Amino acid sequence: TASTASTGSTRTVEAAAPISLDGRSPWTEAIVLRFGRPSLLVREDTFEVPLSDTWRERLYPSKQLLDTAIRSVGRVEVAGFGGEYVGTAWVVAPGVAVTNRHVALLFARGTGTNVTMRTDPAGRPYTPWVDFAEEFGQGRSREVRVASVLYIADDDDLSPDVAFLRLDAPAEYVPPPIPLATTGPSAGQVVTTIGYPAQDSRNDAADQARIFEGIFDVKRLAPGEVVAVEATSFTHDCTTLAGS
Repeated sequence: TASTASTGSTRTVEAAAPISLDGRSPWTEAIVLRFGRPSLLVREDTFEVPLSDTWRERLYPSKQLLDTAIRSVGRVEVAGFGGEYVGTAWVVAPGVAVTNRHVALLFARGTGTNVTMRTDPAGRPYTPWVDFAEEFGQGRSREVRVASVLYIADDDDLSPDVAFLRLDAPAEYVPPPIPLATTGPSAGQVVTTIGYPAQDSRNDAADQARIFEGIFDVKRLAPGEVVAVEATSFTHDCTTLAGS
């Protein structure tokens, strides 16, 4: 998920090599810039103080906005699935979360609204949920069961990699939706990603060790800039890995 922060510029930094991901565009789930793009741990629904004066100055004027968005981002987990953690989701409408199509297809099958749950080796339907906590060093969890998969986009180059999940919980237990943007971004605008980056063999191991300090699978906020704007999409250089 991306949340607008502020505008400005930072010093140029060293770019990493492009990564090809199974036919998807390079730079998806990748360390785009090797230096200057931190991935900040989240604790108690807020991000840690950046070491960089530049990022403190750029993020803190929007801290309230970012903290609100942080609470509405969760980790998608599936009982009976290896490791349980499969991706990131965020609340997009009351009681509805959006995740990636390739995440939903791990525990569901179908396209459009014709979707059914997959079953585990014992023949039982998978039971996914979204945990809106899973922060580093925090023992708490805020799990909300996924009642159904409402929609999975077609698996083709023309469709967005999205799926929608119906959450099974009273409204007061589900964080509020993150408001959708009403206008497109501009090149150089500051954005952040919020998610759960996992250790990823497609990215340089030394860069991952330096940026993430061996801490993966927990909630993080990663700032960066919009690089280019297309007709229906934009690219950014925030640091992400698989799952985020």
